[in-house]
Amino acid sequence: MEINSAFSFGVSGFNQAAQKITRSSERIAEGTIKGTGMTSATANQSSAPISGEIINMKIALGQAKASSQVILTVDDMLGSLINITV
Repeated sequence: MEINSAFSFGVSGFNQAAQKITRSSERIAEGTIKGTGMTSATANQSSAPISGEIINMKIALGQAKASSQVILTVDDMLGSLINITV
């Protein structure tokens, strides 16, 4: 596996986790708006309870941590390779 592809996997996983957290936080906000009687164009799309969205956010947090560890490992490997060749 190339270092660039491993780095890309780490960044991609981190971006996916960030998107999941954003979607869950939007659903929580939409549910809050819906619960207060305020109107929102997308409030009717949210049907998951808040606790489920919090769980989704915790799962995404674990994905972000794992992806950041991949990025750090690739960085360490690249540093080791540079030290060997210098």
